[in-house]
Amino acid sequence: MAHSIDTPARLLSTTALGEVAVDEAATIALYGWEEASAHRESARVAVGDAGQVHLDIYPAAGAARGTVVFVGGLSNHALGYSDFSWRLSERGWNVVGVDLRGHGRSSGRRGHFTTETIIEDLAAAGAHAKERFGGDVALMGSSLGGYYALVGANAIEGFTCAVCHWIFLPNEPVTKKDARMKPVALLMDKLLPGLMLPTKAVANWDGVCDDPELKQRCFEDPLMVWKYSARALASGFRYAPARSLLNLRIPTRVILGDRDTMTPMSYTRGIYDRLQGDKEWVTIPDAGHMGGLVEHQGEMLDAVDDFLGRRMGVAAG
Repeated sequence: MAHSIDTPARLLSTTALGEVAVDEAATIALYGWEEASAHRESARVAVGDAGQVHLDIYPAAGAARGTVVFVGGLSNHALGYSDFSWRLSERGWNVVGVDLRGHGRSSGRRGHFTTETIIEDLAAAGAHAKERFGGDVALMGSSLGGYYALVGANAIEGFTCAVCHWIFLPNEPVTKKDARMKPVALLMDKLLPGLMLPTKAVANWDGVCDDPELKQRCFEDPLMVWKYSARALASGFRYAPARSLLNLRIPTRVILGDRDTMTPMSYTRGIYDRLQGDKEWVTIPDAGHMGGLVEHQGEMLDAVDDFLGRRMGVAAG
């Protein structure tokens, strides 16, 4: 395979536990995540020819049971899941959150990336996690990040297992809006690949979470990226790996809220039922999309902790 977490990543810089950069302070204050931030350190690793990927790192409380590389959803960044990441670390898991290039604090033009750069970024994050902590490393993603975790688990050697909060197949649109967006993105990629298209037109953001105040904070978060390039969207629609995404390489747990309207149950369960390999399904009762993994956090933590506890055999440092 072309990508492996056993290929060392080049470390560029680190920050100390609890250190907050200028461009992070507003987001932390907006969500009220000062306590979580006190348990966070960060790193930057080199990717590609001149790229840099920002990582938020939450070392495990007490003896580490393993490490989780975490990637967030559409428009989002690792700091948007700070509270969840910290609380997962409190259960004994090192957590390494990724800002994909074109997002958050990583390098690159905002909203411009490809599926290949996503894979490179996740491989670099996994490599840093492996080098820093040792032991088993899992890959987890939320929302669109759940799909990215499915892609990464397929394309990158070395992850032990995967957790996907939602899954998706590029050739199977979720909604009629998605079906209409695909030909537009593919045409614009040929004519104007740098044209920026609003991500609020790509998904049903009304369903991102139940709490209207939390939803408003998401919209006000200065680290969110609200436009993607035509090239970025087209890359997702065109992605066709040599090994089908339906053919799992590693044990994978798929999790979804039973009344999720942003990533609907019928679509997600239909894809899950076609997965071949070691798989598990969990429904979070009376839960919507749980954007940021704040709502129903205890149930989500239980679902992730249970799976990792059974699947991660080699403890981390």
